[in-house]
Amino acid sequence: MTVEVLLAAWKWLDNSSVAAFFGALFAFLLVTLNDWRRRLKSKQQIHYLVGDNLDHAQSKLRTVQVNLEMLAENRFVPAPVMRFSVAPLRAKQLEVIDLLDSNQNRSLDALIYWMEAIDGVLEDYRETAVELRRCVEENADNATRSRLGERMRTDLSDAARNLELFARLAESFVSRRYHEILEFQHPVGGDRGT
Repeated sequence: MTVEVLLAAWKWLDNSSVAAFFGALFAFLLVTLNDWRRRLKSKQQIHYLVGDNLDHAQSKLRTVQVNLEMLAENRFVPAPVMRFSVAPLRAKQLEVIDLLDSNQNRSLDALIYWMEAIDGVLEDYRETAVELRRCVEENADNATRSRLGERMRTDLSDAARNLELFARLAESFVSRRYHEILEFQHPVGGDRGT
């Protein structure tokens, strides 16, 4: 390149309109790049949230097992069990839904379904325990107490089995083995399955 060409290019670039254009272009690229990085980070946070819920499931399983042991000794506590953190997971999923492939999205939907279902079973247990506590205080007949105690045992057994299965599925998600979640078939059995 000759000096004249460089001077002409410099003169062309030394223009406030061109400078404003390039400033706006680079600002746009910077914002776009930062947004893309933030969305990828949000996608990664989904795995952390599932991992947190996996830890929570293992803690819930220990709680359920203790409650089953207490029930075997005709003792119970109608205390609620902390629910899974589904709302932040669902919000992150919606935030980055276009970055998730079909398997990731369906796997996440399945895990959210499992968490809500397990929470529902544990809430049924708590409501039955409250009802049984009321029956004990009112000296209800033994048949009613036995029926409620059996329902509590069934709820806790179902919750324990489903927490074990959920932990397996959550581990598959965290390990990015989404196909294992999608191919999973729940073993129907127990007191409610036929």
